[in-house]
Amino acid sequence: MAEPAQSDVQRGIAALHAFLGPDVAQTWLTAITPRYNEAAAFTLPLPVDYTGLSRRLRVGFPSQFPAGQLALQVTPSPWLQWPHAMEDGMCLHGFGERPITGTPESIVSDSLKRLGQILEFAVEGSDPHRRAAEFQAEITSYWSHQLKKSSQSLLLLKRPTQAGPLYVLSDPRREVISGWETLWLSDDRNALRRHHERVVGVARSVREPLAPAFFIKLRDYPPLSVPMADAFFEWLTPYLDDEDIPAFLDWLERSDDLPVRWAVLELPGEQGGPLFCFNLRSKALQPRRGPRYGLRAGRRQGARETALFPTVLQVATLDLLERAAIHSRERPGMAADLEHRRVVLVGLGSLGSPVAMLLAKAGIGHLTLIDPDTLVGQNLGRHALGMDELGKSKVGALRMRLQRDLPTVQIEAYNTFVEVILTAKPEVLAKADLVIVTSAKWSSEVALWRAKANGAPWPLIQAWSEPNAFVGHALVAIEPGSDGRRLFNERGDFCQAFTQWPDGGVVPLPACGESFIPGGATGLASVVSMVVNGAIRVLRDQMPADAWVSSISTPNEVTRLNGHYQGPRLENGQVHVVLERDWPPCEERS
Repeated sequence: MAEPAQSDVQRGIAALHAFLGPDVAQTWLTAITPRYNEAAAFTLPLPVDYTGLSRRLRVGFPSQFPAGQLALQVTPSPWLQWPHAMEDGMCLHGFGERPITGTPESIVSDSLKRLGQILEFAVEGSDPHRRAAEFQAEITSYWSHQLKKSSQSLLLLKRPTQAGPLYVLSDPRREVISGWETLWLSDDRNALRRHHERVVGVARSVREPLAPAFFIKLRDYPPLSVPMADAFFEWLTPYLDDEDIPAFLDWLERSDDLPVRWAVLELPGEQGGPLFCFNLRSKALQPRRGPRYGLRAGRRQGARETALFPTVLQVATLDLLERAAIHSRERPGMAADLEHRRVVLVGLGSLGSPVAMLLAKAGIGHLTLIDPDTLVGQNLGRHALGMDELGKSKVGALRMRLQRDLPTVQIEAYNTFVEVILTAKPEVLAKADLVIVTSAKWSSEVALWRAKANGAPWPLIQAWSEPNAFVGHALVAIEPGSDGRRLFNERGDFCQAFTQWPDGGVVPLPACGESFIPGGATGLASVVSMVVNGAIRVLRDQMPADAWVSSISTPNEVTRLNGHYQGPRLENGQVHVVLERDWPPCEERS
Protein backbone atom coordinates (compact mmCIF):
# COMPACT_ATOMS: atom_id res chain seq x y z
CA MET A 1 0.00 0.00 0.00
CA ALA A 2 1.38 3.39 -1.03
CA GLU A 3 2.35 5.80 1.73
CA PRO A 4 0.22 8.97 1.99
CA ALA A 5 1.76 12.02 0.36
CA GLN A 6 3.52 14.44 2.68
CA SER A 7 2.08 17.90 3.18
CA ASP A 8 4.13 20.94 2.11
CA VAL A 9 4.94 21.68 5.74
CA GLN A 10 6.13 18.10 6.30
CA ARG A 11 8.28 18.33 3.20
CA GLY A 12 9.76 21.58 4.51
CA ILE A 13 10.54 20.01 7.91
CA ALA A 14 12.17 17.05 6.18
CA ALA A 15 14.25 19.48 4.10
CA LEU A 16 15.31 21.27 7.30
CA HIS A 17 16.55 18.00 8.81
CA ALA A 18 18.31 17.04 5.60
CA PHE A 19 20.07 20.42 5.36
CA LEU A 20 21.34 20.26 8.96
CA GLY A 21 22.28 16.59 8.78
CA PRO A 22 21.09 13.83 11.13
CA ASP A 23 23.63 14.52 13.90
CA VAL A 24 22.88 18.26 14.20
CA ALA A 25 19.13 17.79 13.74
CA GLN A 26 18.87 15.12 16.46
CA THR A 27 21.20 16.84 18.93
CA TRP A 28 20.45 20.55 18.57
CA LEU A 29 17.14 21.07 16.72
CA THR A 30 14.26 21.43 19.19
CA ALA A 31 10.54 21.52 18.35
CA ILE A 32 8.68 24.32 20.16
CA THR A 33 5.10 25.54 20.39
CA PRO A 34 4.08 27.21 17.12
CA ARG A 35 2.72 30.74 17.11
CA TYR A 36 -0.64 31.77 15.71
CA ASN A 37 -0.85 30.92 12.00
CA GLU A 38 2.17 28.61 12.25
CA ALA A 39 2.05 24.86 11.59
CA ALA A 40 5.41 24.06 13.20
CA ALA A 41 8.39 25.80 14.81
CA PHE A 42 11.92 24.87 15.91
CA THR A 43 14.91 26.44 17.65
CA LEU A 44 18.60 25.87 17.03
CA PRO A 45 21.62 27.30 18.90
CA LEU A 46 23.98 29.39 16.76
CA PRO A 47 27.76 29.78 17.02
CA VAL A 48 29.06 32.56 19.28
CA ASP A 49 29.14 35.82 17.31
CA TYR A 50 31.75 38.59 17.22
CA THR A 51 30.02 40.39 20.13
CA GLY A 52 30.55 37.33 22.34
CA LEU A 53 26.85 36.38 22.47
CA SER A 54 25.39 32.93 21.94
CA ARG A 55 22.14 33.46 20.06
CA ARG A 56 19.40 31.09 18.97
CA LEU A 57 17.70 30.67 15.61
CA ARG A 58 13.94 30.24 15.53
CA VAL A 59 12.51 28.58 12.38
CA GLY A 60 8.78 28.99 11.83
CA PHE A 61 6.73 27.20 9.14
CA PRO A 62 3.55 29.19 8.42
CA SER A 63 0.32 27.31 7.95
CA GLN A 64 0.25 28.46 4.31
CA PHE A 65 3.83 27.34 3.62
CA PRO A 66 5.32 27.60 1.02
CA ALA A 67 3.05 30.47 -0.07
CA GLY A 68 3.83 32.03 3.32
CA GLN A 69 7.50 32.79 3.81
CA LEU A 70 9.68 30.66 6.09
CA ALA A 71 10.23 32.78 9.24
CA LEU A 72 13.82 32.92 10.55
CA GLN A 73 14.33 34.92 13.73
CA VAL A 74 17.48 35.28 15.83
CA THR A 75 17.31 35.99 19.58
CA PRO A 76 18.56 38.14 21.16
CA SER A 77 17.94 40.34 18.15
CA PRO A 78 21.15 41.24 16.25
CA TRP A 79 19.51 44.35 14.73
CA LEU A 80 22.26 46.87 13.86
CA GLN A 81 24.88 44.32 14.90
CA TRP A 82 24.66 41.77 12.08
CA PRO A 83 24.34 42.78 8.42
CA HIS A 84 20.87 42.04 7.02
CA ALA A 85 19.30 41.62 10.45
CA MET A 86 16.03 43.48 10.96
CA GLU A 87 14.09 44.30 14.12
CA ASP A 88 11.73 41.36 13.60
CA GLY A 89 13.71 38.84 11.57
CA MET A 90 16.43 38.22 9.03
CA CYS A 91 16.39 40.01 5.70
CA LEU A 92 17.47 37.04 3.62
CA HIS A 93 16.67 38.53 0.24
CA GLY A 94 18.13 42.03 0.68
CA PHE A 95 16.36 45.36 0.95
CA GLY A 96 13.75 45.63 -1.77
CA GLU A 97 14.57 42.27 -3.42
CA ARG A 98 12.13 39.52 -4.36
CA PRO A 99 11.34 37.03 -1.54
CA ILE A 100 12.43 33.40 -1.90
CA THR A 101 9.89 31.21 -3.75
CA GLY A 102 9.78 27.66 -5.10
CA THR A 103 9.19 24.18 -3.75
CA PRO A 104 9.23 23.52 0.01
CA GLU A 105 12.65 21.91 -0.34
CA SER A 106 14.16 24.74 -2.39
CA ILE A 107 12.77 27.42 -0.06
CA VAL A 108 14.24 25.76 3.05
CA SER A 109 17.60 25.12 1.38
CA ASP A 110 17.88 28.60 -0.17
CA SER A 111 16.80 30.33 3.07
CA LEU A 112 19.34 28.49 5.20
CA LYS A 113 22.13 29.04 2.66
CA ARG A 114 21.45 32.77 2.74
CA LEU A 115 21.40 32.72 6.51
CA GLY A 116 24.77 31.01 6.37
CA GLN A 117 26.15 33.85 4.27
CA ILE A 118 24.95 36.34 6.89
CA LEU A 119 26.57 34.30 9.65
CA GLU A 120 29.91 34.53 7.81
CA PHE A 121 29.87 38.28 8.59
CA ALA A 122 28.84 37.80 12.23
CA VAL A 123 30.48 34.73 13.78
CA GLU A 124 33.34 35.02 16.24
CA GLY A 125 36.56 35.76 14.36
CA SER A 126 34.82 37.11 11.22
CA ASP A 127 36.50 39.92 9.29
CA PRO A 128 35.39 43.30 10.74
CA HIS A 129 36.29 45.11 7.53
CA ARG A 130 33.99 42.88 5.45
CA ARG A 131 31.24 43.37 8.02
CA ALA A 132 31.66 47.16 7.98
CA ALA A 133 31.64 47.25 4.17
CA GLU A 134 28.41 45.22 4.13
CA PHE A 135 26.77 47.65 6.52
CA GLN A 136 28.03 50.67 4.59
CA ALA A 137 26.68 49.35 1.29
CA GLU A 138 23.13 49.67 2.63
CA ILE A 139 23.54 52.19 5.44
CA THR A 140 20.77 54.40 4.07
CA SER A 141 18.33 51.47 4.30
CA TYR A 142 19.20 50.98 7.98
CA TRP A 143 18.69 54.70 8.65
CA SER A 144 15.35 54.68 6.85
CA HIS A 145 14.07 51.74 8.89
CA GLN A 146 14.65 53.68 12.11
CA LEU A 147 12.80 56.85 11.09
CA LYS A 148 9.33 57.92 10.06
CA LYS A 149 8.93 59.27 6.56
CA SER A 150 8.49 62.99 5.98
CA SER A 151 5.38 64.17 4.14
CA GLN A 152 7.46 66.23 1.71
CA SER A 153 9.22 64.84 -1.35
CA LEU A 154 12.40 66.61 -2.48
CA LEU A 155 13.79 66.98 -6.00
CA LEU A 156 17.45 68.05 -6.11
CA LEU A 157 17.95 69.70 -9.50
CA LYS A 158 21.67 68.93 -9.64
CA ARG A 159 24.33 67.54 -7.34
CA PRO A 160 26.29 70.44 -5.80
CA THR A 161 30.06 70.41 -6.16
CA GLN A 162 30.71 71.66 -2.62
CA ALA A 163 29.05 71.96 0.76
CA GLY A 164 26.59 74.81 1.15
CA PRO A 165 22.99 75.96 1.63
CA LEU A 166 20.26 74.80 -0.74
CA TYR A 167 17.47 77.10 -1.88
CA VAL A 168 13.97 75.63 -1.90
CA LEU A 169 10.80 76.26 -3.92
CA SER A 170 7.47 74.48 -3.48
CA ASP A 171 6.08 73.05 -6.71
CA PRO A 172 3.32 75.58 -7.44
CA ARG A 173 1.38 73.26 -9.76
CA ARG A 174 0.37 70.72 -7.15
CA GLU A 175 -2.15 71.12 -4.43
CA VAL A 176 -1.17 69.63 -1.11
CA ILE A 177 -3.20 66.46 -0.60
CA SER A 178 -3.13 65.13 2.96
CA GLY A 179 0.10 66.98 3.56
CA TRP A 180 2.11 65.47 0.70
CA GLU A 181 3.91 67.98 -1.51
CA THR A 182 6.97 68.31 -3.73
CA LEU A 183 9.84 70.74 -3.18
CA TRP A 184 12.64 71.69 -5.57
CA LEU A 185 16.16 72.14 -4.21
CA SER A 186 19.24 73.74 -5.74
CA ASP A 187 22.33 75.64 -4.69
CA ASP A 188 21.78 77.90 -7.72
CA ARG A 189 18.92 80.43 -7.80
CA ASN A 190 19.05 80.57 -11.60
CA ALA A 191 18.65 76.80 -11.80
CA LEU A 192 15.48 77.13 -9.71
CA ARG A 193 14.24 79.90 -11.99
CA ARG A 194 14.89 77.86 -15.13
CA HIS A 195 13.21 74.79 -13.63
CA HIS A 196 10.19 76.87 -12.60
CA GLU A 197 9.87 78.25 -16.11
CA ARG A 198 10.34 74.83 -17.70
CA VAL A 199 7.66 72.99 -15.73
CA VAL A 200 5.20 75.83 -15.06
CA GLY A 201 5.59 77.63 -18.38
CA VAL A 202 5.90 81.05 -16.74
CA ALA A 203 9.13 83.02 -16.38
CA ARG A 204 9.48 84.43 -12.86
CA SER A 205 12.40 85.94 -11.00
CA VAL A 206 13.59 84.12 -7.89
CA ARG A 207 14.69 87.05 -5.75
CA GLU A 208 14.70 85.83 -2.18
CA PRO A 209 14.32 82.06 -1.95
CA LEU A 210 14.68 80.52 1.46
CA ALA A 211 17.58 78.17 2.23
CA PRO A 212 16.19 75.68 4.77
CA ALA A 213 18.42 72.86 3.47
CA PHE A 214 22.15 72.19 3.46
CA PHE A 215 24.21 69.89 1.23
CA ILE A 216 27.33 68.36 2.66
CA LYS A 217 29.70 65.54 1.75
CA LEU A 218 30.72 62.97 4.35
CA ARG A 219 34.35 62.00 4.68
CA ASP A 220 33.40 58.79 6.51
CA TYR A 221 30.32 56.79 7.47
CA PRO A 222 28.36 57.85 10.59
CA PRO A 223 27.03 55.15 12.94
CA LEU A 224 24.23 52.84 11.85
CA SER A 225 22.07 53.93 14.78
CA VAL A 226 20.48 57.34 14.24
CA PRO A 227 20.35 59.77 17.16
CA MET A 228 17.55 61.69 18.77
CA ALA A 229 16.75 64.91 16.95
CA ASP A 230 18.40 67.22 19.48
CA ALA A 231 21.70 65.30 19.13
CA PHE A 232 21.65 65.06 15.33
CA PHE A 233 24.22 67.74 14.55
CA GLU A 234 26.66 66.46 17.19
CA TRP A 235 26.19 62.95 15.73
CA LEU A 236 26.99 64.19 12.22
CA THR A 237 29.79 66.73 12.71
CA PRO A 238 32.67 64.27 13.36
CA TYR A 239 32.18 62.83 9.86
CA LEU A 240 32.49 66.13 7.98
CA ASP A 241 35.61 67.64 6.43
CA ASP A 242 37.10 70.35 8.65
CA GLU A 243 36.81 73.02 5.95
CA ASP A 244 33.05 72.39 5.58
CA ILE A 245 32.18 72.68 9.26
CA PRO A 246 32.25 76.54 9.52
CA ALA A 247 29.74 76.89 6.64
CA PHE A 248 27.56 74.19 8.17
CA LEU A 249 27.56 75.86 11.59
CA ASP A 250 26.83 79.24 10.02
CA TRP A 251 23.80 77.78 8.23
CA LEU A 252 22.63 76.16 11.45
CA GLU A 253 22.69 79.51 13.20
CA ARG A 254 20.96 81.37 10.37
CA SER A 255 18.22 78.78 10.02
CA ASP A 256 17.53 78.03 13.67
CA ASP A 257 14.20 79.87 13.53
CA LEU A 258 12.81 77.63 10.75
CA PRO A 259 10.27 74.96 11.70
CA VAL A 260 11.51 72.56 9.00
CA ARG A 261 15.09 71.92 7.88
CA TRP A 262 16.84 69.32 5.74
CA ALA A 263 20.37 67.95 5.74
CA VAL A 264 21.24 66.40 2.38
CA LEU A 265 24.18 64.05 2.82
CA GLU A 266 26.41 62.64 0.12
CA LEU A 267 27.99 59.41 1.31
CA PRO A 268 31.66 58.71 0.60
CA GLY A 269 32.45 57.78 -2.98
CA GLU A 270 34.85 58.89 -5.71
CA GLN A 271 32.23 59.47 -8.41
CA GLY A 272 29.59 60.94 -6.14
CA GLY A 273 28.19 58.66 -3.51
CA PRO A 274 24.55 57.90 -2.69
CA LEU A 275 22.42 60.76 -1.33
CA PHE A 276 20.34 60.66 1.82
CA CYS A 277 18.17 63.35 3.34
CA PHE A 278 17.37 63.85 7.03
CA ASN A 279 14.38 66.04 7.87
CA LEU A 280 14.14 67.97 11.13
CA ARG A 281 10.70 69.24 12.05
CA SER A 282 9.33 71.24 14.91
CA LYS A 283 7.03 69.33 17.23
CA ALA A 284 4.72 72.34 17.04
CA LEU A 285 3.87 71.49 13.42
CA GLN A 286 1.11 69.11 12.46
CA PRO A 287 2.66 65.78 11.42
CA ARG A 288 1.66 66.09 7.76
CA ARG A 289 2.02 69.84 7.32
CA GLY A 290 4.91 72.11 6.49
CA PRO A 291 5.50 75.63 5.20
CA ARG A 292 5.27 76.37 1.49
CA TYR A 293 8.23 78.04 -0.13
CA GLY A 294 7.59 80.70 -2.76
CA LEU A 295 9.83 82.87 -4.90
CA ARG A 296 10.33 85.39 -2.08
CA ALA A 297 9.95 83.20 0.99
CA GLY A 298 13.22 84.53 2.39
CA ARG A 299 11.49 87.76 3.40
CA ARG A 300 9.61 85.87 6.09
CA GLN A 301 12.68 84.37 7.75
CA GLY A 302 13.04 85.50 11.34
CA ALA A 303 9.32 85.89 11.90
CA ARG A 304 9.16 82.75 14.09
CA GLU A 305 10.60 82.14 17.51
CA THR A 306 13.34 79.60 18.13
CA ALA A 307 11.13 77.98 20.76
CA LEU A 308 9.59 75.90 17.99
CA PHE A 309 12.31 73.34 18.66
CA PRO A 310 13.16 70.63 19.93
CA THR A 311 12.61 68.75 16.70
CA VAL A 312 11.51 65.42 15.33
CA LEU A 313 14.01 63.59 13.11
CA GLN A 314 12.58 61.97 9.97
CA VAL A 315 13.74 60.67 6.62
CA ALA A 316 12.78 62.60 3.47
CA THR A 317 12.38 61.14 0.00
CA LEU A 318 15.04 62.70 -2.23
CA ASP A 319 15.46 62.27 -5.99
CA LEU A 320 18.28 63.68 -8.08
CA LEU A 321 17.29 65.19 -11.42
CA GLU A 322 20.75 64.99 -12.96
CA ARG A 323 21.25 63.38 -16.32
CA ALA A 324 23.62 60.72 -14.97
CA ALA A 325 21.06 59.67 -12.34
CA ILE A 326 18.08 59.72 -14.72
CA HIS A 327 19.81 57.51 -17.29
CA SER A 328 21.79 55.37 -14.85
CA ARG A 329 19.81 52.24 -15.81
CA GLU A 330 20.35 52.59 -19.55
CA ARG A 331 22.74 50.38 -21.47
CA PRO A 332 26.34 51.29 -20.51
CA GLY A 333 27.66 54.19 -22.56
CA MET A 334 24.47 54.80 -24.53
CA ALA A 335 23.23 57.90 -22.71
CA ALA A 336 26.70 59.44 -22.96
CA ASP A 337 26.73 58.81 -26.73
CA LEU A 338 23.33 60.50 -27.13
CA GLU A 339 23.79 63.46 -24.79
CA HIS A 340 24.89 65.94 -27.47
CA ARG A 341 22.84 64.52 -30.33
CA ARG A 342 20.09 66.56 -32.00
CA VAL A 343 17.07 64.77 -33.47
CA VAL A 344 14.29 66.39 -35.50
CA LEU A 345 10.92 64.61 -35.38
CA VAL A 346 8.44 65.42 -38.13
CA GLY A 347 4.98 64.23 -37.15
CA LEU A 348 3.85 63.79 -33.55
CA GLY A 349 0.93 61.44 -34.07
CA SER A 350 0.32 57.94 -32.76
CA LEU A 351 3.73 56.78 -34.00
CA GLY A 352 5.82 59.95 -33.65
CA SER A 353 4.73 60.91 -30.13
CA PRO A 354 5.83 57.68 -28.39
CA VAL A 355 9.02 57.71 -30.49
CA ALA A 356 9.75 61.18 -29.11
CA MET A 357 9.03 60.01 -25.57
CA LEU A 358 11.34 57.01 -25.79
CA LEU A 359 14.16 58.93 -27.47
CA ALA A 360 14.03 61.50 -24.68
CA LYS A 361 14.11 58.75 -22.05
CA ALA A 362 17.00 57.06 -23.87
CA GLY A 363 19.11 60.18 -23.37
CA ILE A 364 18.83 62.30 -26.52
CA GLY A 365 20.08 65.75 -25.53
CA HIS A 366 18.04 67.87 -27.97
CA LEU A 367 14.72 67.23 -29.73
CA THR A 368 13.04 69.40 -32.33
CA LEU A 369 9.32 68.68 -32.77
CA ILE A 370 7.46 69.63 -35.97
CA ASP A 371 3.72 69.04 -36.44
CA PRO A 372 0.82 71.33 -37.45
CA ASP A 373 -1.99 69.38 -35.75
CA THR A 374 -3.89 69.63 -32.46
CA LEU A 375 -4.85 66.73 -30.20
CA VAL A 376 -8.45 65.51 -30.54
CA GLY A 377 -10.45 62.92 -28.64
CA GLN A 378 -10.00 60.24 -31.27
CA ASN A 379 -6.23 60.41 -30.69
CA LEU A 380 -6.36 59.45 -27.03
CA GLY A 381 -6.46 55.67 -27.52
CA ARG A 382 -3.04 55.54 -29.15
CA HIS A 383 -1.27 58.87 -28.54
CA ALA A 384 1.40 59.56 -25.92
CA LEU A 385 -0.56 62.59 -24.71
CA GLY A 386 -3.79 62.42 -22.72
CA MET A 387 -7.05 64.10 -21.80
CA ASP A 388 -5.50 67.21 -20.27
CA GLU A 389 -3.88 68.09 -23.60
CA LEU A 390 -7.05 67.92 -25.74
CA GLY A 391 -7.38 70.93 -28.01
CA LYS A 392 -3.72 71.86 -27.64
CA SER A 393 -1.10 71.70 -30.36
CA LYS A 394 0.64 68.33 -30.29
CA VAL A 395 4.12 69.85 -30.38
CA GLY A 396 3.40 72.37 -27.62
CA ALA A 397 1.74 69.85 -25.34
CA LEU A 398 4.41 67.20 -25.90
CA ARG A 399 7.12 69.76 -25.28
CA MET A 400 5.54 70.68 -21.94
CA ARG A 401 5.14 67.01 -21.00
CA LEU A 402 8.76 66.15 -21.78
CA GLN A 403 10.16 69.24 -20.08
CA ARG A 404 8.13 68.46 -17.00
CA ASP A 405 9.11 64.79 -16.89
CA LEU A 406 12.72 64.97 -18.15
CA PRO A 407 14.41 68.25 -17.23
CA THR A 408 17.69 67.25 -18.91
CA VAL A 409 16.38 67.29 -22.51
CA GLN A 410 16.29 70.51 -24.55
CA ILE A 411 13.27 70.85 -26.82
CA GLU A 412 12.22 73.15 -29.67
CA ALA A 413 8.67 72.99 -31.00
CA TYR A 414 7.24 74.21 -34.32
CA ASN A 415 3.48 74.06 -34.84
CA THR A 416 3.68 74.02 -38.64
CA PHE A 417 4.53 71.87 -41.67
CA VAL A 418 8.10 70.76 -42.28
CA GLU A 419 7.85 72.27 -45.77
CA VAL A 420 7.58 75.69 -44.10
CA ILE A 421 10.61 74.94 -41.92
CA LEU A 422 12.68 73.83 -44.92
CA THR A 423 11.95 77.15 -46.63
CA ALA A 424 11.75 79.68 -43.80
CA LYS A 425 14.06 78.14 -41.18
CA PRO A 426 16.50 75.80 -42.95
CA GLU A 427 18.93 76.13 -40.03
CA VAL A 428 16.57 74.01 -37.89
CA LEU A 429 17.32 70.88 -39.91
CA ALA A 430 20.87 71.90 -40.77
CA LYS A 431 21.90 71.36 -37.14
CA ALA A 432 20.30 67.90 -36.94
CA ASP A 433 22.18 64.64 -36.41
CA LEU A 434 19.06 62.76 -37.53
CA VAL A 435 15.66 63.58 -39.01
CA ILE A 436 12.75 61.17 -38.45
CA VAL A 437 9.50 61.61 -40.34
CA THR A 438 6.43 59.65 -39.17
CA SER A 439 3.78 62.09 -40.39
CA ALA A 440 2.26 59.77 -43.05
CA LYS A 441 1.88 62.96 -45.13
CA TRP A 442 3.42 62.28 -48.53
CA SER A 443 3.96 65.96 -49.26
CA SER A 444 6.15 66.29 -46.16
CA GLU A 445 8.00 63.06 -46.88
CA VAL A 446 8.66 64.14 -50.48
CA ALA A 447 10.03 67.49 -49.28
CA LEU A 448 12.50 65.74 -47.00
CA TRP A 449 13.58 63.23 -49.65
CA ARG A 450 14.06 66.09 -52.11
CA ALA A 451 16.32 67.88 -49.62
CA LYS A 452 18.19 64.64 -49.01
CA ALA A 453 18.64 64.03 -52.75
CA ASN A 454 20.01 67.57 -53.11
CA GLY A 455 22.79 66.87 -50.64
CA ALA A 456 21.35 67.44 -47.16
CA PRO A 457 23.93 65.93 -44.76
CA TRP A 458 21.53 64.75 -42.04
CA PRO A 459 20.55 61.07 -41.93
CA LEU A 460 16.85 60.48 -42.61
CA ILE A 461 14.45 57.83 -41.33
CA GLN A 462 10.99 57.62 -42.88
CA ALA A 463 8.79 55.37 -40.76
CA TRP A 464 5.15 54.31 -40.96
CA SER A 465 2.77 51.50 -40.09
CA GLU A 466 0.57 49.67 -42.54
CA PRO A 467 -3.18 49.65 -41.74
CA ASN A 468 -4.04 47.96 -38.44
CA ALA A 469 -0.34 48.08 -37.43
CA PHE A 470 0.51 44.41 -37.97
CA VAL A 471 3.38 45.66 -40.11
CA GLY A 472 5.60 48.71 -39.85
CA HIS A 473 8.51 49.92 -41.96
CA ALA A 474 11.43 52.29 -41.68
CA LEU A 475 13.66 53.44 -44.54
CA VAL A 476 17.08 54.64 -43.40
CA ALA A 477 19.24 56.91 -45.56
CA ILE A 478 22.60 58.00 -44.17
CA GLU A 479 24.60 59.47 -47.03
CA PRO A 480 23.85 62.79 -48.83
CA GLY A 481 22.24 62.22 -52.22
CA SER A 482 20.05 59.31 -51.10
CA ASP A 483 16.55 59.44 -52.58
CA GLY A 484 13.78 57.07 -51.51
CA ARG A 485 11.04 58.59 -53.67
CA ARG A 486 11.39 55.83 -56.24
CA LEU A 487 10.08 53.35 -53.66
CA PHE A 488 6.63 55.00 -53.57
CA ASN A 489 3.93 55.85 -56.10
CA GLU A 490 2.49 59.34 -56.58
CA ARG A 491 0.14 58.83 -53.60
CA GLY A 492 2.95 57.74 -51.27
CA ASP A 493 2.11 54.01 -51.34
CA PHE A 494 5.16 51.84 -50.66
CA CYS A 495 6.08 49.41 -53.42
CA GLN A 496 6.63 46.51 -51.02
CA ALA A 497 3.58 46.63 -48.77
CA PHE A 498 3.10 43.39 -46.87
CA THR A 499 -0.65 43.71 -46.31
CA GLN A 500 -3.55 44.51 -48.61
CA TRP A 501 -6.87 45.88 -47.35
CA PRO A 502 -10.22 46.86 -48.83
CA ASP A 503 -10.11 50.53 -49.87
CA GLY A 504 -6.41 50.58 -49.05
CA GLY A 505 -7.13 50.24 -45.35
CA VAL A 506 -7.57 53.99 -44.96
CA VAL A 507 -10.68 55.11 -43.07
CA PRO A 508 -12.23 58.35 -44.41
CA LEU A 509 -13.85 60.83 -42.04
CA PRO A 510 -16.84 63.09 -42.87
CA ALA A 511 -14.67 66.10 -43.66
CA CYS A 512 -12.86 67.33 -46.73
CA GLY A 513 -9.58 65.46 -47.14
CA GLU A 514 -9.65 63.94 -43.65
CA SER A 515 -8.84 60.28 -43.03
CA PHE A 516 -6.80 58.06 -40.77
CA ILE A 517 -4.88 54.78 -40.90
CA PRO A 518 -6.30 52.34 -38.32
CA GLY A 519 -4.07 50.72 -35.72
CA GLY A 520 -4.23 50.57 -31.95
CA ALA A 521 -1.58 51.30 -29.37
CA THR A 522 -0.67 47.63 -28.83
CA GLY A 523 0.09 47.07 -32.51
CA LEU A 524 1.98 50.34 -32.83
CA ALA A 525 4.19 49.51 -29.83
CA SER A 526 6.24 47.07 -31.92
CA VAL A 527 6.67 49.64 -34.67
CA VAL A 528 7.68 52.32 -32.17
CA SER A 529 10.34 50.01 -30.74
CA MET A 530 11.69 49.32 -34.23
CA VAL A 531 11.95 53.03 -35.03
CA VAL A 532 13.59 54.00 -31.74
CA ASN A 533 16.17 51.23 -31.92
CA GLY A 534 16.94 52.15 -35.52
CA ALA A 535 17.34 55.81 -34.59
CA ILE A 536 19.73 55.01 -31.74
CA ARG A 537 21.81 52.78 -34.01
CA VAL A 538 22.05 55.58 -36.57
CA LEU A 539 23.18 58.04 -33.90
CA ARG A 540 25.78 55.55 -32.61
CA ASP A 541 27.07 54.84 -36.15
CA GLN A 542 25.85 51.24 -36.06
CA MET A 543 23.46 51.28 -39.06
CA PRO A 544 24.21 50.57 -42.76
CA ALA A 545 24.16 53.55 -45.12
CA ASP A 546 20.82 52.50 -46.66
CA ALA A 547 18.55 50.08 -44.79
CA TRP A 548 14.98 48.86 -44.94
CA VAL A 549 13.69 47.68 -41.58
CA SER A 550 10.33 45.98 -41.09
CA SER A 551 8.41 44.93 -37.99
CA ILE A 552 5.94 42.06 -38.47
CA SER A 553 3.60 40.96 -35.68
CA THR A 554 0.97 38.16 -35.70
CA PRO A 555 0.39 38.22 -39.49
CA ASN A 556 -2.19 35.41 -39.19
CA GLU A 557 -4.53 38.01 -37.68
CA VAL A 558 -4.64 39.96 -40.97
CA THR A 559 -7.02 37.48 -42.61
CA ARG A 560 -9.40 37.63 -39.66
CA LEU A 561 -9.83 41.37 -40.30
CA ASN A 562 -10.59 40.77 -44.01
CA GLY A 563 -7.10 41.67 -45.17
CA HIS A 564 -4.46 39.79 -47.14
CA TYR A 565 -0.92 39.20 -45.93
CA GLN A 566 1.78 38.87 -48.61
CA GLY A 567 4.96 39.51 -46.65
CA PRO A 568 7.67 37.16 -45.37
CA ARG A 569 6.42 34.09 -43.55
CA LEU A 570 7.21 33.67 -39.89
CA GLU A 571 8.73 30.43 -38.62
CA ASN A 572 6.75 28.18 -36.31
CA GLY A 573 6.74 29.69 -32.83
CA GLN A 574 7.45 33.22 -34.07
CA VAL A 575 4.83 35.89 -33.42
CA HIS A 576 6.99 38.96 -34.02
CA VAL A 577 10.13 39.57 -36.08
CA VAL A 578 12.18 42.59 -37.12
CA LEU A 579 13.92 42.31 -40.49
CA GLU A 580 16.76 44.54 -41.73
CA ARG A 581 18.10 44.48 -45.29
CA ASP A 582 18.92 46.69 -48.29
CA TRP A 583 16.28 48.84 -49.90
CA PRO A 584 13.89 46.76 -52.02
CA PRO A 585 14.28 46.60 -55.82
CA CYS A 586 11.32 48.74 -56.90
CA GLU A 587 10.72 50.11 -60.37
CA GLU A 588 11.80 53.67 -61.05
CA ARG A 589 8.86 56.07 -60.75
CA SER A 590 8.56 59.40 -62.49
